[in-house]
Amino acid sequence: MIMKSPLDVYSDLSEQLHYNIPDLRLYVQKDNLSRYGYAATCHWHSDLEFILVLDGIMDFYINGEIVHLTSNCGVFVNSNRLHYGFSNIKRECHFIAVVIHPTLIHQSIPAIQSYFESKFTTQASDFILLRDNVEWQKSILELIKKIQQEMVSENKNMLNLLAYALEMAAGISEYIKENKKDFDSSIINHNTFKMVDYIHKHYADNISIDDIASSGGVCRSKCCKLFNKVVGKTPNVYLTHYRIAKSCKLLNETDMSVSEIADKCGFQSASYFIVVFKKKMGISPQKYRKKAN
Repeated sequence: MIMKSPLDVYSDLSEQLHYNIPDLRLYVQKDNLSRYGYAATCHWHSDLEFILVLDGIMDFYINGEIVHLTSNCGVFVNSNRLHYGFSNIKRECHFIAVVIHPTLIHQSIPAIQSYFESKFTTQASDFILLRDNVEWQKSILELIKKIQQEMVSENKNMLNLLAYALEMAAGISEYIKENKKDFDSSIINHNTFKMVDYIHKHYADNISIDDIASSGGVCRSKCCKLFNKVVGKTPNVYLTHYRIAKSCKLLNETDMSVSEIADKCGFQSASYFIVVFKKKMGISPQKYRKKAN
């Protein structure tokens, strides 16, 4: 029996993914980094994630490490790792993201579930870089393209989608190594996940660094140190970026006014929201909405 990490408690408390097809827990999307203001929100999930850069460049943060991705290369991110893509120089990047939920692979079959949990665990590799000059890695990169093409096909073959997902997971599992974390590292990550989860649940409220620190059972100073070390941002910067990410979703999916969105996402006023949004996204909320639609 595989013992689960304390972090697994938060595995599905990060972002709820909108899978392409109801009841098929598979997310496949061709996307642009500029849509996220050149920096996605740091998040985690129990799903396995594969990224392929089609063109451009992107830095990718995974559990405290940053890797540089270029065209035709990618990365695999293991389950329950804090991660996000970004470009500090605001350079465009076109990429494909494939996210596979564990149940799509093992479907409660004990033998497969046991193997899955031995590979895709917090005690294994956090990530694996995928280069097109390594044969087995190139094969996975090609599968990312195939599953994306199948997903946008007018006559989707559900068995092909499932087969590609299984082949990707099986292929990467051969190269995942055991990477036992020490006790202190597990506690650090556990506390940080609790604080990030608190922000995700209370971003609409008027919360302070003291509130965030308290949710993780640490002092204000320790809170800031943990965020910088594990998340790569200060608590306030992360909170602001998360609020902006939620506002983008509302601008895309609702007809709420800018003032309503500002209030719902925890900003003090509509004018302040517009200033912060423009600084992060490069355009005003109104222009973002027009561009998205």
